[in-house]
Amino acid sequence: MKTASIRAIHLAAIASLMFVAGAVAGPLAFAPVLVEDYVAVIDTGTATVVTTIDVGSNPFGVGVAPDGSGVWITNEISRTASLIDSATLTEVAEVPVGNDPSGVAVLSGAPFAYVSNFDDDTVSVINTLTRTVVATVPVGNKPFGVAAHPSGDTVYVTNSDVSGTVSVIRTSDNTVIDTISVSFLPMGLAVHPDGTSVYVGSQFGGGISVIDTTTNTVVDTINTGTDLVGLVVHPDGDRLYVTDRAQEKVIVINTATNAVVDTYDVPLAYGIDITPDGATLYVTNFTGSGGSMTAIDAATGTDRTVIDVGGAPTGIGRFILPFASPDTDADGIADNLDNCTLRANTDQRDTNADGFGNVCDGDLNNDCIVNVADLGLMKSVFFFADDDADLDGDGVVNVSDLGLMKDGFFRPPGPSGIPNDCD
Repeated sequence: MKTASIRAIHLAAIASLMFVAGAVAGPLAFAPVLVEDYVAVIDTGTATVVTTIDVGSNPFGVGVAPDGSGVWITNEISRTASLIDSATLTEVAEVPVGNDPSGVAVLSGAPFAYVSNFDDDTVSVINTLTRTVVATVPVGNKPFGVAAHPSGDTVYVTNSDVSGTVSVIRTSDNTVIDTISVSFLPMGLAVHPDGTSVYVGSQFGGGISVIDTTTNTVVDTINTGTDLVGLVVHPDGDRLYVTDRAQEKVIVINTATNAVVDTYDVPLAYGIDITPDGATLYVTNFTGSGGSMTAIDAATGTDRTVIDVGGAPTGIGRFILPFASPDTDADGIADNLDNCTLRANTDQRDTNADGFGNVCDGDLNNDCIVNVADLGLMKSVFFFADDDADLDGDGVVNVSDLGLMKDGFFRPPGPSGIPNDCD
């Protein structure tokens, strides 16, 4: 049942989304903002913040589901992992895990997310369908970064103490099948798109360890950088991008030769991801206040846009959706931002602020179904001006509005891709 209080709550949320109307959204990026306890959502098509989503306390790591259905966020102080629905941009679950959860990765082809618990020396395995922890895997000391092999068969976890190891978890039975020695204090890691290599960044000059996934052995060490935290491989597989927080750079490496080919200056570079088309890098600028994210041309390091997201954005892991949200009605507004996904309405007109655009909201009595009661209300204002009953917004209630109402007869209003009073 709709209520006036719910409509009032959603008014602010709808207003925060309206500024993107008319722009085709690119894939969304999700940046955990540590000191604000929210996730900033960025439209990579326009390099603007779409909205923020409240999660647990001290959000840190992030893992996007390979199918784009959801985004997992680790919350350090809450000791939980939050699930964000990527269509509605809302937190739909908060799952208790271990102490000081850090990294998270979601499997491809199987409903499981793996969360490293820094203070417990374990990894929690979450069933993403039931949203419960189904296994706890002991690993090395201070597990931090987590990355899944494209096959979904194995998960790699950095153990970020001075001994420097990576644990390899077999996902079929959640058993550690290998412990690989790498450079000391390993932090972030990334898997090559073809699954042949894992790249592990270390702190204090440890460089980048290159692991052959067939043998689970280190086959090369790239001696570069001093504080390597975030890593991502270009979708084409030819370049590796690594953030160096201490030197405030993104290091570009040719994956065929394992040689550094370029560096991009980026203040306080921390987390990093790349858009699915390989065109743009997004880098979180980790600072205690006034934090930001920088969008950079991946090929040249130029064409920069700095996006204000709030204090201390982190983003360890993959944080950009693998594709743009669809725009079913082709009105230039992505479905997950559109208050009427099946009928074009570029103005997003919603006179009763219920989360449904007027053109698909013949539910005039707000009972979440369009029926004869709504028809009676429309007839009572026929040929008059009435904001709510004027579905097409032409200033008068007439036969065109009646036609729009009849199209939705005996169905709920909408559908809408944003929070609404019938959710």
